[in-house]
Amino acid sequence: MKASKRFIFAALLVLLPGACVFIQEQEKDTLPAEKEELNPPETTGDSVSLWLKIKPVCPFEYKIGRVDYFLYQERLIGHFTSTREEPLEIKIEKGLEVQKLYALANGFGEYNEQALRHHDIFKDLIMDIRDERKGYPFMSGVLDISGDYKDTVIVEIRALSSEIRIRSVSNLSTDYSLLENPRIYIRNAYPRARPFSPTNYSSSGEYYDTEREFLSQDIGIYSLYPDMKLYTYPNDIPETELSPGTELVMEYEKEGRTYEKSWSLYPLERNSLVILDLDIR
Repeated sequence: MKASKRFIFAALLVLLPGACVFIQEQEKDTLPAEKEELNPPETTGDSVSLWLKIKPVCPFEYKIGRVDYFLYQERLIGHFTSTREEPLEIKIEKGLEVQKLYALANGFGEYNEQALRHHDIFKDLIMDIRDERKGYPFMSGVLDISGDYKDTVIVEIRALSSEIRIRSVSNLSTDYSLLENPRIYIRNAYPRARPFSPTNYSSSGEYYDTEREFLSQDIGIYSLYPDMKLYTYPNDIPETELSPGTELVMEYEKEGRTYEKSWSLYPLERNSLVILDLDIR
């Protein structure tokens, strides 16, 4: 199994080799059904119902195929899974003081709950955009729960990725030469990020160029409206030679020669929508 097909809790790789690796499922058109409750808490005496609910906050289209809830006191109370966006009912021991709720949407595979006994480990979780299913972005959120919470606990979740939407492309060159075979990609895209980091989200040390996507036709005197969408993870760390800024790049041929034009996307925040109208001069 390739490394890019796994999620890894980076801080645990030395202490607990393989402990927090998610097992890749086979690609399907729809996400497979999961059990509604993976590990219900053991209750002694009276128990009460608690409803867990996500509130997605995302500026672009998304789908929810699976939600994993991790409920904590000082230690893990329970890990619960739903395959729907609707509230999930769980049972907890009456009088139990619930303190934190972590939610992760559109993950897959299995979690090692022994490694998740304390919630601090979540700050070291690293996700890889190359593991995302199309239309199902990784989304996450955490909620500090006060002692007077009601029977429904709602946690906001946000996408880890950002959408770069190409609304229009215009040829503004004075000679109106045809721009042939136009294609677009993201240069210095960051594939890995930390969904629960208290500081910046970028995971430095690795960047790549996304695949080139061709526009539907050459660009002449009329503007093209491709409504093309590309995705990348945040880039919010200072620019250096080792961590270059993220750019959108267009390549094209003109009178037998290849040209390129770039637009800076730095800094790029998590869960953002960037709409661009590209002018080629």
